[in-house]
Amino acid sequence: MKVLAFSDVHADMKAMRTVADAAKGADLLIGAGDFCHMRQGLRDILSVLDGIAIPMVLVPGNVESADELRRDAPQGAVVLHGQGHEIEGL
Repeated sequence: MKVLAFSDVHADMKAMRTVADAAKGADLLIGAGDFCHMRQGLRDILSVLDGIAIPMVLVPGNVESADELRRDAPQGAVVLHGQGHEIEGL
C-alpha cells in the first residue's frame, strides 16, 4: 500500500494542490493536522481534496478542532480523534 501523508499546510493552496496531485499515485491519504490558519479557511483548503477517490484519514491539529474538521472534511473522509479506524487491514 502506498501512503501519502502530509501536515502543516496552514492554508497554503499551492501546497494543498501539490498534495492533491500526488494523491493520484497513492492508495491512502493521511492529513495530520494544521490544515488552515488560526481556524480560518478550513473549508476552502480542504475543498482541494474533494473528489479524491482513495481512502482519506484526517486528524485535527492545533489550529482546527475535531468538530470543525468533521464539518468541513471531504465526503467519505474519516476524521480521527480519540479512536482508531481500519483500512485494508491497516
